[in-house]
Amino acid sequence: MPRRTTQTPKRTHQTLKNMSYESMVISWLMYDGWQVFSPV
Repeated sequence: MPRRTTQTPKRTHQTLKNMSYESMVISWLMYDGWQVFSPV
């Protein structure tokens, strides 16, 4: 498992804590141009 060696900004950390893993993956896929259909 990779380890993070740099600090995550405080606001970013709070946002990631509030997001579910599925929502994060969906946002990455959509940003890369994939089409994501509901329900996920």
